[in-house]
Amino acid sequence: MSIKIQVPFILALVVLSTSAQAQMGIRYGAQHEKPTTAKFGSDWHMLLGWDFDLNDRLSGGLDFTTDMNWGSGYNMPDAAMAGPDFYEKVKTIGAQYRSQFHFTDNDDGASIYMGPTIGVRAIKHKIDYYEEVSNGWFSTSEFRETEASKVFFPLGMRLGVRGPLEGGYGDIFLAIGANIGSGDAPINDVRILRFEATPNKVFFQIGLCYGVGW
Repeated sequence: MSIKIQVPFILALVVLSTSAQAQMGIRYGAQHEKPTTAKFGSDWHMLLGWDFDLNDRLSGGLDFTTDMNWGSGYNMPDAAMAGPDFYEKVKTIGAQYRSQFHFTDNDDGASIYMGPTIGVRAIKHKIDYYEEVSNGWFSTSEFRETEASKVFFPLGMRLGVRGPLEGGYGDIFLAIGANIGSGDAPINDVRILRFEATPNKVFFQIGLCYGVGW
């Protein structure tokens, strides 16, 4: 819990200290990213972000994302040895800091940019299923519920096109990199299942945002 709270807070302090006099903007949008190997995971994320320009070629920002997996669960009968009564749910929350170099002036129309990005992701994986239990004479189906969490750190490069921050602006981007600390172990170790949800070692993001600057 302390990692989830402290890392975005520290990133926000760094950005605030370096952009006190910069032109700024607030953005909202959607981002597609599959953080785990779960068949039914949180692929689409809602994004709320902050942009700033340091000069006409350098900019940066901080994005907060959360999954759009708001349903009660997903039935996945082909993924469990326990039969058709199987449900899993993946919840994601994260923060992403980005530093961007613009190949043309960022205050003079849309500009292409590229730069590094680093963040933190917290994943929660919940599994509800029925397991056949035998006492030697007969078998019964018992309901099981298990939940586990994982934290890792996406580090990579981002490429996009962004409009000038003054007034309304848009941004379309893609990013690729490695999930540091993802590991090989399943988030939720349920041995009865044939398919486990493990964090993806490589991340790929694509997103579209609209913002208002001043």
